[in-house]
Order: sequence, then C-alpha cells, then structure tokens
Amino acid sequence: MKKSRREERREETVQEIKNLAWQQLAEVGADQLSLRKITRDMRMSSAAIFRYFDSRQALLTSLIQDAFEGLNTKIAEEVNASKNLPIFEQVTYACRAYRAWALAHPAHYAIIYGSPIQ
Repeated sequence: MKKSRREERREETVQEIKNLAWQQLAEVGADQLSLRKITRDMRMSSAAIFRYFDSRQALLTSLIQDAFEGLNTKIAEEVNASKNLPIFEQVTYACRAYRAWALAHPAHYAIIYGSPIQ
C-alpha cells in the first residue's frame, strides 16, 4: 500500500530532526543535545518537536537504534560476503567492518559506546 502524503511528510520531518541531532552529537556530544536548537534550525515551534518524539530521551533512543542498525548492517554485509571463507577469516572481516564503521561514523559510535547520557 502506498503511503499517504501526510505519512511521507512525517517521515521526512523525522529524518530531518534526526539529521540535525546527528550534527549536534558530532559537534557537542549527547549530553548537550538541544531539542530547542533543532526546532530553531527547522524553523518550527519548540513544542512542535514533541509531535514526532515524546521527549529528548525518545529521540536519543531512536538515534541509538539507528546506530546499532547501521553497525549491524555493515557487519552482516561483510560476514555475508565472506561466508565461503574459513571462520577465522569471517571473524576478521567482521572485525574490520566494525572498525571501519566506527571510524566512518564517530558520532554513531560515541552514542553507543561513549559516556553515559544524562
């Protein structure tokens, strides 16, 4: 079934919120994530963001889920590509994929494995 225009617009807005959140995380870290700054950058009222995320914690949880999904996808791709190799080499491919992902996505890595979020 095709998505309605309203559903598509909502998904676009959620993605824009997440993109701005990732930018902030890369610049100032998770503890300094500001919903108010995101809404200012999007030119929306500060209360409007709560139509998309119930709280700052809900946004952070969604970002953490996205980060784990990205990491999982990268590792799964490499393991699948190496499935005909000996197990030691498969593990090596998985470890290299993990490291490459972490280096390519420092904010994602930090939100998963960094300091606890306040």
